[in-house]
Amino acid sequence: ESNHNEHLRKWLNLFDHREDPRNAKLYFGLMYTMMKNIEEGNHVSPFEAYCRMFRDDHSLEFTQRDKGKLISGVEVSYHGDRGANGTRGSIAQFAKTGKKYVIGHSHSPKIEKGCYQVGTSTSRLEYATGLTTWANTHCVIYPNGQCQLLTINSGGWR
Repeated sequence: ESNHNEHLRKWLNLFDHREDPRNAKLYFGLMYTMMKNIEEGNHVSPFEAYCRMFRDDHSLEFTQRDKGKLISGVEVSYHGDRGANGTRGSIAQFAKTGKKYVIGHSHSPKIEKGCYQVGTSTSRLEYATGLTTWANTHCVIYPNGQCQLLTINSGGWR
């Protein structure tokens, strides 16, 4: 989970289908899915419920926010928006810990010591004007714990 998930929860709480009929079908479908999960005793985040609306074959794994999830020795449960002692997160803070991390949040790829920061998976958003360091960049974690950032340009990474 991340601050993005929190925005989805806020949207669900504030949404009025009469003011935005275009998104009403999504809202009602997601709310139905959330209620169904609650009835079944599955307390999931709205983002997880949304993802499972399209793919519920248990091949997706959702981690709890900041609770620790290692893949080949690399910590992947921190989005990067929360930092040390209640501060705003940054790659510099995570790099100082001595552990290997993959984080996101800033939408700009970067590597600092053992911390790999991915980019965004979106096209350029309307509020991102002017020069930008944003890039469609993902991280591959190999079985030996090595990481590699892959940037998608013109539909491909090569």
